[in-house]
Amino acid sequence: MDGHWIIQAYHASRIPSDAWYAYIWLVVGVAVTVFAYVMIRQLSDPENQFLSDSTTKDNREIINRWWSNKDKIIMRVMLLTVSALVVVAVIDFSMAVQLLSPVAFIGIMIITFFYIVKGNRVEDPSDDSKRKRKTTLFLHRIDYRRHPISIPFILFVLIVISFLLSNDFDIPFNLEVSGGSRYVTSLEGLIFWISILMLASTFIYIINQSDFLGIKRAKQNEDKLFSVHYMEIVFCGASLLIWLVTVFEALIVHFFL
Repeated sequence: MDGHWIIQAYHASRIPSDAWYAYIWLVVGVAVTVFAYVMIRQLSDPENQFLSDSTTKDNREIINRWWSNKDKIIMRVMLLTVSALVVVAVIDFSMAVQLLSPVAFIGIMIITFFYIVKGNRVEDPSDDSKRKRKTTLFLHRIDYRRHPISIPFILFVLIVISFLLSNDFDIPFNLEVSGGSRYVTSLEGLIFWISILMLASTFIYIINQSDFLGIKRAKQNEDKLFSVHYMEIVFCGASLLIWLVTVFEALIVHFFL
């Protein structure tokens, strides 16, 4: 949330020059993530004991029922949400416009969470017999079932820090958000999807390591993981390219022109 506020405030030129609290909240978020990873590594059950408490209720069954009727549920929720936004727009149109982004973010986040935790507690393993050793080692490093430090997480933190440094050192980024962007999309729009991927990889890690909100720990195969990796190629690749060009251009303009 701190990162999203920084991006939005940067576009509106509302970040104070001494916004030290933005750095603190960002550091707190990263520190909590790392601390949770260390605690889970120290306190989680061994691999062969994750099904030991199989007699208690598993809320995954409810989610599986919801997922089987997801089309009807999503349409009803969207209808209620749009109706609520229309009512807000009648009262205050500008507030309704400001609510569009957080409402869409929350909705996509919930759908992503349901997609990650649905299914069986023990899924059939993927066929990895044809992989080479180097490929296996690389996939092990980006296996978000084992650790929460993902590519979207790292890229999100780097982009947010660069926006803060740009504001502090008065090196403005040429973001072109007025409709005349040189790119098909904007860095602000891509940040939205990067944060969704960051949450998706976090959900994958959590549900493979511990119980969460009454949902039992699951041993998932790589299908959902690879779906996240596929989206990373699209959104993280485009974000990295646009961000590097933006930073490089800002530095050239500031120091040489």
